[in-house]
Amino acid sequence: MTRERIEGWIEAEDGLSVADRREDPEFDFVLVVEGEGARAGRAEVRKRAGGDRVAIVRAWTLPADTTPEKERGHFDKAARDIGRLPPLSGLGVRREEAASPVLEMSTIVYEDGLSRHTFMTALTELLRSGAGANDTLERAGARDAFAPAPTPVEPEPAPAEPAQPAQDATTPMAAAAPPPPPSQASTFAPTHRVPEGGMNAWGTPDPNAPVAAQLAGGVELQVVEQRGAWAQVMGSNGWTGWVDSRLLQPR
Repeated sequence: MTRERIEGWIEAEDGLSVADRREDPEFDFVLVVEGEGARAGRAEVRKRAGGDRVAIVRAWTLPADTTPEKERGHFDKAARDIGRLPPLSGLGVRREEAASPVLEMSTIVYEDGLSRHTFMTALTELLRSGAGANDTLERAGARDAFAPAPTPVEPEPAPAEPAQPAQDATTPMAAAAPPPPPSQASTFAPTHRVPEGGMNAWGTPDPNAPVAAQLAGGVELQVVEQRGAWAQVMGSNGWTGWVDSRLLQPR
């Protein structure tokens, strides 16, 4: 089976190991791989149930108070440190309701071409690229999304303070601090462009769905989410759609 083959390849490689196995009904398997040295860091290797490809994902959880402006800055710094992404790879920020944003770098290996060479090459390139951005992101407060959560440290009990006198009814209460201003909407920041021959776009990441738009060559787009070979992109006018990320050209 695919899982057993991949686990064997990882465990036979110096400096790599399977650190965890996660159960998820949407996937045939999810493995957490830990690398050392030039490949330091953790990545998830997962295959969606019934899918035809294996995805390898390196991710960092950004601080919960990350504003759209800071999010854009983290993305730009990571992209600069990583440099040119490996083939079939993408970089994007995933936001879910009531959760911290996650900066993800991912690549895929199709199952019909899966071999030890193709898999290990993809995994190694992704881990090495991620290691280039890891220090910058950690300094900004980001945390490896697949590392175990840090053990909370129990604070030392504070010395007892003398009881405060009850406030006299004639003493005016301090004015409440005004609420912080709402964060500004995220601005368009193009990361890729449409190839010269143009390309199709879909409303959902499903090749069987009807084509929603034909994008002209040279149009600049911002990648906002990556799902395997699919990329959700946004245009300068706020339009969004899904395209084949393998066809996009770096800006």
